[in-house]
Amino acid sequence: MTPKDVDSVEKAAPGRGAVVQCGLTKVAAYRDQNGTLHEYSAICTHLNCIVTWNSSEKTWNCPCHGSRFDNAGTGNQQPSD
Repeated sequence: MTPKDVDSVEKAAPGRGAVVQCGLTKVAAYRDQNGTLHEYSAICTHLNCIVTWNSSEKTWNCPCHGSRFDNAGTGNQQPSD
């Protein structure tokens, strides 16, 4: 088990992402500046780790191998040095 950031997707603030427990799965929820909620699997497609929200970069980061995904959960942005 890994921790969740908020209790429900309704608590995801505008411009922020959060990992939410939905039944037995984890959801990466991002609420854009217009208030629209976007939900994706919180499981990284590379090593099946649970991503975390990076509020300064506004990216989803994999703690297992350092890849970054944009707030829409796409791409494979490499960490900046």
